[in-house]
Amino acid sequence: MLRNILALALLSGASGFTTGAGLSLGRRTGPQGSGFGSRCSPCKPPSATGLGGLRAQGGDKADGWRGPGNPYKEIKVFEPSLGDDIVADLQGKRFGAGRAFYGEAERLKDKDYEALKEEALAEAMYRPERPNSVLVIGATGTFGQWVTLKVMAKDLNTRILTRDFDKAETLFGRDGANLDVYYGDVTNPSQVDNACEDAQTVVYCAAGSLPFGPNSYEKVDSEGVTNMLEAVKKYPSVRKVILLSSDREFGVGGLEQRRKAEELVRSECPVDYAIVRAAGKTLQPDGLSGVAVT
Repeated sequence: MLRNILALALLSGASGFTTGAGLSLGRRTGPQGSGFGSRCSPCKPPSATGLGGLRAQGGDKADGWRGPGNPYKEIKVFEPSLGDDIVADLQGKRFGAGRAFYGEAERLKDKDYEALKEEALAEAMYRPERPNSVLVIGATGTFGQWVTLKVMAKDLNTRILTRDFDKAETLFGRDGANLDVYYGDVTNPSQVDNACEDAQTVVYCAAGSLPFGPNSYEKVDSEGVTNMLEAVKKYPSVRKVILLSSDREFGVGGLEQRRKAEELVRSECPVDYAIVRAAGKTLQPDGLSGVAVT
């Protein structure tokens, strides 16, 4: 069963695939101390949120975003302003201590409202992330959901990369509650790079669904795996890569692209890796319950 293979691949050197020291589940200590850190950076949000907002704005608007979270989520914060301070000063007057009686209040002199706005936004945008995480790419698909839940059941810090933020939060809970949700598409190198930074294991479950178009086998299975491997080469924190593949044809050219993805991992992966070929699945009313592998 895939659950046993994934458990071995995640927690050990995965005998039968590769050898290695496996995962270290200790807390990371870095320049900012141990525990959770934050890489989120502010992004001017549009009026629409969720998948509708993402589609309306276009997929390239989130390229500058770093860290987990939805770059298009509208975040409302209180923005200090001189007008509000003057009104509050006039309304309070403090029995004769207001601006109308004694001129500009000392607390308003040299007050940098723009800096205060940026500080308020940065505080609202602060988003801790889990260190030493297992990244699941393609987590909202049938196999990806199953793998993600199995990883979470092992009490491992988990993060996922998804194009559909709303669906991910429906499946796994609000971003940051049970796992970290990263927005992105496997065909976008910068978004894959963002999700891989500081991850410890990468599980690639994404798969193409058509012979052509943005979700083609070539783009998702070959181009996506290439982007993932380039990110893995960049970050020494990644110690293991697991590619979920297939042992049978599932579309015109689908198996061929899967084999290309496997060869890419064999030839270019700089860390220990495992290639798991799914041969069948067991479906129950509440979802996927088992996977046969070859």
